[in-house]
Amino acid sequence: MSDLKRLMRSFAAAIIYYNETQTEKSQSAEVLLEKPYVELVEDLKQLIKEATTNYETRIPVLNYLLHLITKFRPLIDQPTPLEDSVYKDIEDNLVEFILNMQKLMLISHRAKAEIQYNGMTVEMYGFIRGVIQSSPCVSAQAIERKILIPFELAFNTQESQVRARIKNIVDAHKKDIKETCELRAEVTKLREQVNDLKEEKRKLSESAQEHEKQFKEQLKIVQQENKELKEKLQAAESQVRTEEVSAQSGNLEEKEVDLVDSMAQSNPLRNRGRSTLPPGFYTNYQRGSAPLFFPGLLTQFSFSPNPTATTSNGVGTIKPNNT
Repeated sequence: MSDLKRLMRSFAAAIIYYNETQTEKSQSAEVLLEKPYVELVEDLKQLIKEATTNYETRIPVLNYLLHLITKFRPLIDQPTPLEDSVYKDIEDNLVEFILNMQKLMLISHRAKAEIQYNGMTVEMYGFIRGVIQSSPCVSAQAIERKILIPFELAFNTQESQVRARIKNIVDAHKKDIKETCELRAEVTKLREQVNDLKEEKRKLSESAQEHEKQFKEQLKIVQQENKELKEKLQAAESQVRTEEVSAQSGNLEEKEVDLVDSMAQSNPLRNRGRSTLPPGFYTNYQRGSAPLFFPGLLTQFSFSPNPTATTSNGVGTIKPNNT
């Protein structure tokens, strides 16, 4: 809080102090000062009315304090810088107030002085009381304790010092408001940049999600194509193996035929087909009395043990022995 805002609060504090002194009631100054402007003004009006029931001579000076609050408090509370002319008006009115209070401090509480403010002239009673006129009245004490002393001022401060002090207070407030406003503008700008970055991030996220979706779809297509190609490849390999097996079987059969033909051609007996033996040969062979008129004959042929396997003339048949 700037000193200028504190000075405005001190005007209200002086009214509250005067009421508490004259009515002997505690008004909870801190609670009242934290109220919204409109409520505060209404409460201050009521406090002035209560405190001046038996002290009507102090109404003008208390109304002077209330005037400064109602005229400048809304301006000072604004968060944006004011025109330089407005700051100058605030400064002049505050200086004028202190100088006017110094005038009242020079005269008796029974005497009046013409005080000019806000384009009008108002008669106000002085602040000095007592037989020897050495003691300030309650309203003067309220102004001194709540307004002057906290801001390093007094009833006897030189006018030049008063002007310098008030100017410093107003200039400091003006600077604070300007810097605060610039900071707010910078914060607003940064927030806009943050929002822009968030929006850009959102778009990038959506784009990334879309790309990821497309990638997954493409990956799914590629995987399906790979699956189909793999199935086709497996089918082709199976067909090739089947054809190879068939070809090998055919080659083996051909080789077997060729081998049989070759063996048949190499053995004259085989070329004769089935041989006819003389009658009784098979019987005699079984008895062990068959004449071996051809050495190796029995090893080359096997005889059918089937007696019925004979020719029409009763002669048994033999087949070549492939063992």
